[in-house]
Amino acid sequence: MPLLTAHHIAKSYGTTILLEDAELHLRPGERIGLVGLNGSGKSSLMRILAGIESADEGEFAWRNDVRVTYLPQTPQLKMDDRLLDVAMQGAARAPGGLDPYEQEAAAYRQLDELGIENAETSVAEASGGMRRKAALAAALLEQPDLLLLDEPTNHLDIGTVQWLERALVSFQGAVLLVTHDRYFLNTVVDRIVEIRKQRLWSWPGTFEDYLEGRLEQEALDARAEHKRKRRLATELDWLRRSPKARTTKQQARIGRAHALMETDY
Repeated sequence: MPLLTAHHIAKSYGTTILLEDAELHLRPGERIGLVGLNGSGKSSLMRILAGIESADEGEFAWRNDVRVTYLPQTPQLKMDDRLLDVAMQGAARAPGGLDPYEQEAAAYRQLDELGIENAETSVAEASGGMRRKAALAAALLEQPDLLLLDEPTNHLDIGTVQWLERALVSFQGAVLLVTHDRYFLNTVVDRIVEIRKQRLWSWPGTFEDYLEGRLEQEALDARAEHKRKRRLATELDWLRRSPKARTTKQQARIGRAHALMETDY
């Protein structure tokens, strides 16, 4: 059963339309890269799926027991917590009901794997990279059915990024992530969802597969546009050379010319 099936998603801010009549389907275990131009609505869609924002329109059918964890670009952490406390909060929410000793042990292990040597460091004293690692540790320890990651490689060193690649490839739940690190995206995901023209377009495979597919599609669109322009030129030439249309057939030809002018590729 899918984790999520969503139809007719719409989201606007003022006069800016981000999503309109968009469709989204998420299956268990998928690792999806969400791509699109800056300002196209990637972070907004993530917040909608996390339940932080509401869509203006849309029908959302979630699996009844689905558990979702969202890690935004800037995690909101308590300054007086230790990095260990941050990680333990994720362990406490994991299925299986770990006791406090098991939560602490799991948090220590996860932080150590992420390269944090002093888990007792307070959030206030930690660097941006250390805070990001602690938040990542909490998200992974929670073991959700769907993990939403917005720019997860920000502030991370190359070694940690490589570790995260391996962790997400072996992650049991589904992952939906946004990142500008194209190599990371290509390594981790098995499907690309693109926000384009307020819709969601799905491409199976890696980011490289997506780029190849988009190039092929753009070539097809270019040929279709060239053919449309040739037909349009023919129709306009007919209009210029003919007297004002009086018959149903001529009216239909004028209608076809207008339709060609309005076609959007």
